[in-house]
Amino acid sequence: FVFRGKADEAPGAETGDVIVEVCEKKHRTFQRLGDSDLLVDKRVSLLDALCGVRFHIKHLDGENVEIDCSAGGQVVRPGDIWVVNGRGMPRGGRQGNLLVRFEVEFPKELPSAGQNNVREQLRPLIDPRAPAGDSQSTGSKKDGGSSWSWFSGGGDSASKAKVEKASRLSEQRAKQVAQLVEAHEREHER
Repeated sequence: FVFRGKADEAPGAETGDVIVEVCEKKHRTFQRLGDSDLLVDKRVSLLDALCGVRFHIKHLDGENVEIDCSAGGQVVRPGDIWVVNGRGMPRGGRQGNLLVRFEVEFPKELPSAGQNNVREQLRPLIDPRAPAGDSQSTGSKKDGGSSWSWFSGGGDSASKAKVEKASRLSEQRAKQVAQLVEAHEREHER
């Protein structure tokens, strides 16, 4: 921002300008893309990527939001960018979008194929915290245990979160976002 003629005055000298430079402070969770979109990087297990990703995030507005990327049996691929419409930054009377970029953790090796149930065979390798059986199951407080969801890491605040459905970005929009991310990262390397 330049404020012309607002600097100190001195007799016989032209009044200078006040120049204010605003730098965006890096946030530990969110990255701003363009005017109103937010980007968050999410690391998920291969099991979640294959069976459905659901996770909780504390949004900038303070609200706990559950992001659900399990619709239609779609698989989350490494580098995929999914979108939650309307959960970005407010700008010019509209809300931007929240973009989620996924990194998928792969196991280093697979166990020997001695059993019939592939999920149970792979579960300890892919996500040892995952409960046996149904991929949507969650923990309970019976027997003194804690309420825990293997999608979110648990906690009572997770049950109060608003669920937001996410969908995969179109290839064209994903390329645009990738270019924005590259430009943003180059800018912050300087």
